[in-house]
Amino acid sequence: MARRAEDFELDPVVVPISGDAPEGSMTDWLRSLVQDEAIDPGVSGADLVAEVRAER
Repeated sequence: MARRAEDFELDPVVVPISGDAPEGSMTDWLRSLVQDEAIDPGVSGADLVAEVRAER
């Protein structure tokens, strides 16, 4: 069931993450998404959804 944004207890915020990630890592990751080939799971999306729902 969907909830309205007003129903959430916390305000949405951006959390900065500091760490050892190289500077261009986000750009490199986005570039890799565009360059990756499509994946064919061999089954339809409807079959995948039905399988997930059956496991609940």
